Amino acid sequence: MPEDITIVSSDSVYFQAHQTYLLHFEELTSGGPVTNEEHSPNVLHLPESGSVLNLLLSAAYNTTRNGGQVGASDISLSDLGLAVAALKTYGIPLQAALAEKSLMSSAFESHCQRGPTSALQVYAIAASHVPDLHVLAVYASEFLLSLSLASISEEQADKIDPAYVRKLFILHLDRIKEFKQLMTGLPQTHGPLPRCNDTGGGVLLDAWARATAYLSWAASADLPNSKIDDVMMSVMDRFTCTTCKESLQCRFRILKQEWLLVKRTI
Repeated sequence: MPEDITIVSSDSVYFQAHQTYLLHFEELTSGGPVTNEEHSPNVLHLPESGSVLNLLLSAAYNTTRNGGQVGASDISLSDLGLAVAALKTYGIPLQAALAEKSLMSSAFESHCQRGPTSALQVYAIAASHVPDLHVLAVYASEFLLSLSLASISEEQADKIDPAYVRKLFILHLDRIKEFKQLMTGLPQTHGPLPRCNDTGGGVLLDAWARATAYLSWAASADLPNSKIDDVMMSVMDRFTCTTCKESLQCRFRILKQEWLLVKRTI
């Protein structure tokens, strides 16, 4: 079916679309004056920029293509925020716009992967449009584990729904609490062995106590397994007994495995 309507952005970018299809979104087709000159297609002028309209039309058509303009990684957070607001204005479902592999979804994911500062902006946009964008807020929260919560400014916090500020704090605190809980189990000691003087397991348990004391102090929501490995190696050289070493290594391995299973999102 050939396009029968031209949509013009505020910065004079032209888009060809199907008027019949866009009638599904009445708020969109009534968003600006339509001229119907003789021998000319309908023309709809909208106040959004071309980059924002590109996102709107991709969402309206439920496509992953972007009209050949820019890649998902090149779309600015400012345009994404404006597009979310425009989607609500024109009655285009946000859930459809952010479906898996959609242009907007890919763009938001790209920004999250750039680091916690960018991910926090995505989280703020999502939290400002809940419950519609709750799934996006959940996705962004995993990229905020390395964020220092103390670094969130009052201005940034004001842009986020208070309930979602709280959810983020709870995520960090719960992960740290859970990590410390995972360390309460002790390594398995052994009975008398001819080549080990630590018959009571005192040296082994002391090494574990020292290691967990440091890890408790260094605990953070994004504590990497590499840090756990470093601590393990720092106490491992105290042992000449192979059985003691294997027991300690096993306990650290269990700690890392369990830490990977702890919830990483709000």
